[in-house]
Amino acid sequence: MKTKIFCVVEDNSAWIRGAYTTFEVAMKMAKAYNGVDETKHSIRTVDFDFIDFDIIAQHVEKKVLDNRRCS
Repeated sequence: MKTKIFCVVEDNSAWIRGAYTTFEVAMKMAKAYNGVDETKHSIRTVDFDFIDFDIIAQHVEKKVLDNRRCS
């Protein structure tokens, strides 16, 4: 069982652009993001124990509901 994920993060704003289970995929995506918007990205490792999935689920649910209201 994997206990870490690899996050691609914008260096300027510290926004997470994506989260991946393998370092190789995170590296490819960081390079792809660098080519798209010409900002630097880094990869940060996050331990599953520090992720609050309830907060993430609430955020995603809110985004979905907000998008439905706007349509």
